[in-house]
Amino acid sequence: MADEAAEEWGRLAVALSTRACGPSLIVDCAPQRETAGQPPGCSEADSRPPALRIARAVLDDRLAEALAEPVTDPESRAWRAVALRRAGRIREARQAFRVVGTRPEHVLLYERALEVLGSGGGGFRWAAEAAALLMTRGRWDPIWFVDACAAAQTGLLSRESAALLEEIQRAELQLMLDARAAG
Repeated sequence: MADEAAEEWGRLAVALSTRACGPSLIVDCAPQRETAGQPPGCSEADSRPPALRIARAVLDDRLAEALAEPVTDPESRAWRAVALRRAGRIREARQAFRVVGTRPEHVLLYERALEVLGSGGGGFRWAAEAAALLMTRGRWDPIWFVDACAAAQTGLLSRESAALLEEIQRAELQLMLDARAAG
């Protein structure tokens, strides 16, 4: 069972890495299509760990389904926090990321975020300020990222700044998937 889960994590990681573009920052949380099957928690696929089911739904923009899954362990809590952020449930996402706390991939995500924010050139004042804020903190700050995604969604940030956030989110998701695929 553990080997099967690791293989599926690996398939998800490859699928994300080969996508032309990463998932949108925030999407509509309403169910995208009615399914004639059983609700989450009752299907044949339920033998998979909850975190894996949540991750698959998050990557497929099926956030209502992701949020309906039971949260039973630290990994499923982390994926639920991402689902809340992507669903635009900002207050809940902040709280969920506080509960999740620091994760192993945060060190690499911090470095990647600084690279992405630094790639914008002199014209990206927001990116330079965001990078300076993160450097002052000296670590990845998922609450800052939740707030930045919300600002992009409401139009407070330019489309160019939102594109940088999407690139950071893609790195976040890839790191989370790669860590699980590695076991």
